[in-house]
Amino acid sequence: MPDEEEQALAGAPCGACRTLWRRCVSGCVFAPYFTADDFAAVHGVFDASNVSKMLERIELPEQRWVAAVTLVEEAKARQRDPTFGRVSYIRILQEVNDKARELVDAAREEIATEFGALAAAEPLPILGARARA
Repeated sequence: MPDEEEQALAGAPCGACRTLWRRCVSGCVFAPYFTADDFAAVHGVFDASNVSKMLERIELPEQRWVAAVTLVEEAKARQRDPTFGRVSYIRILQEVNDKARELVDAAREEIATEFGALAAAEPLPILGARARA
């Protein structure tokens, strides 16, 4: 099965150009980065002209690839949660982290009542071992 670049060279439109109902040209900025479904999501959230401008400003192909993947993920997150997008995931992870901290604190309190305050203290680094970040 040919990839997006080969399709563009053969005259078949890439996923983005199929979504936009336009002829795909050689050197299409979208061809190597988007499938039709991914581009439809990105186009719906950011608009094709804005995406094109963003990608053209990035010089290195590796960085364009990262930007395209990020745009796809953000667009899909915005489709799932139009208000917060990816921020909702961060909020959920912060809540999980807060709950885990509460559980650790409760366990330390229980250890302190059973075995004394020294047993519940922060762990000491072992000589020769790396310190935790």
